[in-house]
Amino acid sequence: MATALNIIERSLRSIGVLAQGETASAETANDALTSLNDVLAGLANEGLLAYQDSIDTLTMDGSTIYDWGMDGAADIATVRPISINLASFLLSGIYYPVDIITAGEYSDIADKTVTGDVVRSVFINTTYPNSNVYVYPIASSGTLVFNSTKAITAFAMLTTTVSLPPGYERMLRYALAVELMPEYGVQNPQVFQMAIDSKADLKRTNFRPIVTRVSLPFGRSNTARIEEG
Repeated sequence: MATALNIIERSLRSIGVLAQGETASAETANDALTSLNDVLAGLANEGLLAYQDSIDTLTMDGSTIYDWGMDGAADIATVRPISINLASFLLSGIYYPVDIITAGEYSDIADKTVTGDVVRSVFINTTYPNSNVYVYPIASSGTLVFNSTKAITAFAMLTTTVSLPPGYERMLRYALAVELMPEYGVQNPQVFQMAIDSKADLKRTNFRPIVTRVSLPFGRSNTARIEEG
């Protein structure tokens, strides 16, 4: 388990700003913390660097629209996801599949006030800072269950600790080192290459092939595995 300061000082040593055993000044460390959180924000757009799926639930109360975000008053008060992988609807102990539809598909629904016992479709409008979750049909009971991919949470302070899977601290160390090099007038091709390699290693580990089912004319289904390189 490392703190933000641990990662920062290792990054600064990697580019020669700090000597072995030297510690960063408060000003240097706090400047680097801002850069570290910038790195994390950028990594949010690289889905293969998310190391786990999250499960979030949303209880139906008859509303058409629900909020998803870190706002304490949000209906799902968690970090906005990078992507929604799967959705289902839980009612009386039974899970029903839910389609995640596009803005165009939701717009094509003529009567959005239709009610029902089971939500069949959701449209998630990724506004900022909160996303909006639109449900169809409207249900007054039951629970939507989302499987989503989320980014690594930003560090609040230099002393904030984080427990990450193998390889992630190394990736953050070198990604931050590359981020800081222009600020200190440093050019280090070896560090740059190590940043690229550490990201690539994690993406290979986290890669999950897309599995799609293809209907055959014999009334059976065949599972085709598609790998995107």
